[in-house]
Amino acid sequence: MTTHNDYIPDAIEAVNAWELPEEEWRQAVIDQAHLMAGDQLEPSADLAINSPYLPLQF
Repeated sequence: MTTHNDYIPDAIEAVNAWELPEEEWRQAVIDQAHLMAGDQLEPSADLAINSPYLPLQF
């Protein structure tokens, strides 16, 4: 079964092109990997991260 971890290398490549500040880069990679894996990034009480990218829908 494929998980978001399998998409980390591709997510790194994509996020590097965005020229984000260093403090936002890590979370952007994680969020992008989730999107590539088809995971839903809906905010919920169970979600332990706070990211400005969570409400983005493509």
